[in-house]
Amino acid sequence: VVVAAAVMSNILGSGCPVIKQDKAGEGKEKKLNENGVEEEGKSCSSDDLVNPKNNMLIQEKQTPTVGQNKPLPLHRQQSSIPKSDFNPQHQEEDNENWEYPSEQMLFNAMKRKGWKPEEDDMKSVVAIHNAVNETAWRQVLEWEDLHEDTKEEVKLTKFCGRPKDTTPKAFLRGLFGQERPFDRHDWVVNRGGEDVRYVIDFYNVRESQDKDPVAVYVDARPAIDNVSNAFDRVRMGFKRIFSSNPKAMSSAYVPTLLTRKTTTNTQTSPSS
Repeated sequence: VVVAAAVMSNILGSGCPVIKQDKAGEGKEKKLNENGVEEEGKSCSSDDLVNPKNNMLIQEKQTPTVGQNKPLPLHRQQSSIPKSDFNPQHQEEDNENWEYPSEQMLFNAMKRKGWKPEEDDMKSVVAIHNAVNETAWRQVLEWEDLHEDTKEEVKLTKFCGRPKDTTPKAFLRGLFGQERPFDRHDWVVNRGGEDVRYVIDFYNVRESQDKDPVAVYVDARPAIDNVSNAFDRVRMGFKRIFSSNPKAMSSAYVPTLLTRKTTTNTQTSPSS
């Protein structure tokens, strides 16, 4: 069984379309060293990896990477997640929903991050990546059900991986001896014209501490950025306790399907 924590941390982190900014507010370009691994570089311009209008990645290449043994499918599956009016360049403008990366795009992203993916594993890698994101979106919609007037209009505007930034909830779980998440995402959702930030923690599920993960647990909730989001957190807590038909908790679990171990050629876990 593959070490799902390593694979999923890389997949979810490397797919982040928002580039972190330095103190001057400029995105930093990622330069490749002799091993094809990213290094911090100069600030990006409009001709580099990001669109200066929105600070989002333009595109992960669809061409085979150096050392690739065989071609991979270029097909990109369309998600169930609606896009807002904001359309990054790595998405087809005519599509109403977000598109997931192809096997080739994820393979390139993992190689660029310093990992050694196997071509034969990429079908399963894409399946896990897509299932995790669909699960996160279902959880977002569960929260948005609290807002009757706008719940049919909810769309995802942008998202970003923040694996090094621990949420308060994850920090408290760690204090009580529970496993910390291997990754974190922030999603910005458009709710009737208003931007609402969600935080999503991704956890490994193990049968025991000495065994590889068997599933990914997804925990999405609105960030406590304002009184309204804090009130939603309280309302959802009561809803889950007292509802006569509570949501099945198993919907937050995504089985890990890989069967071969993917390793890194760096000493630290790559992340965006």
